Amino acid sequence: MLDDLKIPNETKNQVYNDLFQPAASETGKILSRIPQLINAAFLPLDCWIAERQNHLEKTKQLLAENLKDADPDKIVPPEPYVAVPAIQALSYSMNSDELRTLYANLLAKSIYLDTKESVHPAFTEIIKNLSPLDCKVLKYIMESPYQEIGCYEFRVGAIGESSYHVSFPYVTEMTLGTAEEIATSIENLSRNNLIFPKDFCYRDDNKYSIIRDTPFFKDISAYFSANPEGNELRPYKMSIQSTSLGKTFYDICATPL
Repeated sequence: MLDDLKIPNETKNQVYNDLFQPAASETGKILSRIPQLINAAFLPLDCWIAERQNHLEKTKQLLAENLKDADPDKIVPPEPYVAVPAIQALSYSMNSDELRTLYANLLAKSIYLDTKESVHPAFTEIIKNLSPLDCKVLKYIMESPYQEIGCYEFRVGAIGESSYHVSFPYVTEMTLGTAEEIATSIENLSRNNLIFPKDFCYRDDNKYSIIRDTPFFKDISAYFSANPEGNELRPYKMSIQSTSLGKTFYDICATPL
């Protein structure tokens, strides 16, 4: 554009230096910043990738500890459809002892010849669905006699009427968290088919007396003792038992090799 004007070359150079060069310089600075901004945007991802590699090394250490008494000749390559999802999921769970242990046991069983065929790929997805509290609740049930516990369902109905509504579904002896949190864990474990709440009453009342001694049971019972709004509490005896899937899952994922 300047070339179309009859302006001396010295003047053209001065105009370029005064007007266009600063703009070009600023554009160059912006363009040079783009890679820096991209690097900054990807920094959390880079850290996660680096940490994932660290988690992989920790996983190998966990496996080495788990397999320390195993027959070395029976350590074989795992099936990728089992190991890869488990390792990926484990990288998100290193800060939870409960979840990390489940994944480590699963991986150890998946590379050991005697147990490899018992490892179902669905186990990884099940662990993904569990919280640390879910793991504790499952452990409590699985380590109880016969892998089952007593349970109450709190039913509330108007005095003199047979109809009722369930005010609280699962009241147990467990004190691993609040009654609400434990009930949520029971729901989730049941949804994953690891346990099965049943409309079944044990003859042994000791399975229920221990529940009646919990603070939660006593507090709710005390509240309804005055029959608020003409309602009464009807604790209904039930049970929670392990399923076949739950037993296999626990043997593979919660029990060291």
